[in-house]
Amino acid sequence: MQKAMNYMNKEKGSKYPAVKTEILNPKAVSINELFGFIDLNTMEWNEGLLSSMMSRLCKDESDD
Repeated sequence: MQKAMNYMNKEKGSKYPAVKTEILNPKAVSINELFGFIDLNTMEWNEGLLSSMMSRLCKDESDD
């Protein structure tokens, strides 16, 4: 699907935005590392890989 969307972006221009992907193996990390957790000693939230990845991808405004 990504290749099709990127092809449409090249052929039709701004009508179809380019698709960006990142690969993550969820079995390679713990549940806390994946989703995030609260440190019970400090009551501080530690962001997980998924939320940090989504945040970074949503902030990226480049066209490549």
